[in-house]
Amino acid sequence: MRTHHAARVVVATMLLLGLTVPAFSQGLVTPPTAVRTDAAAIEVAAAPRLTWTAPSVEPTIVVQKRPGALMSLYVTAGALQVMDLYTTSRGLAAGAHETNPLIAKGNAGTTIALKATTTALGIVIAEKMWKKNKAGAILTMLAANVVTAAVVANNYRVIGKLQGR
Repeated sequence: MRTHHAARVVVATMLLLGLTVPAFSQGLVTPPTAVRTDAAAIEVAAAPRLTWTAPSVEPTIVVQKRPGALMSLYVTAGALQVMDLYTTSRGLAAGAHETNPLIAKGNAGTTIALKATTTALGIVIAEKMWKKNKAGAILTMLAANVVTAAVVANNYRVIGKLQGR
């Protein structure tokens, strides 16, 4: 009776292995590439070859999106610089004098070049900054715009005083 039970276990195990091992290794067996007839080749060709390929890792490109507020702050910076140029020229024409020592003795070309350079420099700094510190870039441009707006407001105040308003 014991032998009969052991035979059943052996047969069941062989059936189980016979059904699952080929199914499990089906994707891993590489068929032989060349047919040889000598005994060593038949032995090697009959043995299954397991192959493994590393999973492909695609590089991920992270595209950061520029904060929407920055573009409007850039445009505002340019517009404020134009307003500063306009109000400065109006104030000088009305009899005011320039208090900025960098452009007090310069001509219009020097003034335009200086204002364009400072605006471009602020934009370049904010562009480099936003990739690591978006809030810092926005605050930098906001501060530059507030300062320029204060200059424009002062220019209008001086023009108003000179025109008697």
